[in-house]
Amino acid sequence: MSDARLRIGRLQPRGIWWEHLLQSCKLTNLEGDYETMADYLAFHQSGTSKSLYKAIIDVHHGQYDSAFRHISKAQSLSYDELQTQLDVGPQVALKTLAKTEMLVELQEVIQYRSQPDLRDHLLGVWRERFKRSHADANSWLKRLNVWTLAAPPTANALQHCYLECAKLCESSGMHEAAQKIIGIATPEVTPPVRSVNPHSAHTS
Repeated sequence: MSDARLRIGRLQPRGIWWEHLLQSCKLTNLEGDYETMADYLAFHQSGTSKSLYKAIIDVHHGQYDSAFRHISKAQSLSYDELQTQLDVGPQVALKTLAKTEMLVELQEVIQYRSQPDLRDHLLGVWRERFKRSHADANSWLKRLNVWTLAAPPTANALQHCYLECAKLCESSGMHEAAQKIIGIATPEVTPPVRSVNPHSAHTS
């Protein structure tokens, strides 16, 4: 069995391939995780998620034309899914609705990266949209990872959103994710160096 299949096999049983990869790709800046995501998608069935994550990989590599094609395909599929799920009930449709918001924000990430004059506006849009979104830890984690394709977690306009997500993760029992988010959203503070009074120093 190839290395790729072995890595994929470790992620499949618990059904957390997307969670592991999206949390680690940008939050820990591991290029290898994008390679793992691409390996997995080669064997993943076609659908909204596959097109979405292909678009994420494209944006990461700056391949915006390809990303837009995958985004457009994912949007078309997600709208069909949403219509079917709304007939069942609004709670069932929440995950797909969150996915459609991610697709919109992925398009905006491309704008952020390619049109610097729009950056302040887009940061404000993301912050306000986050405040109005359904509070779901997994959906919020995915959204944060989309944002990291554009702006660092320490960006003033977004930092509060990261910390709110950390609180939700903590209350949901996702302690490791909460600590990771706090670590990247809060700038490291170097402890001051304690000065030593030369007159009090001991001499041998």
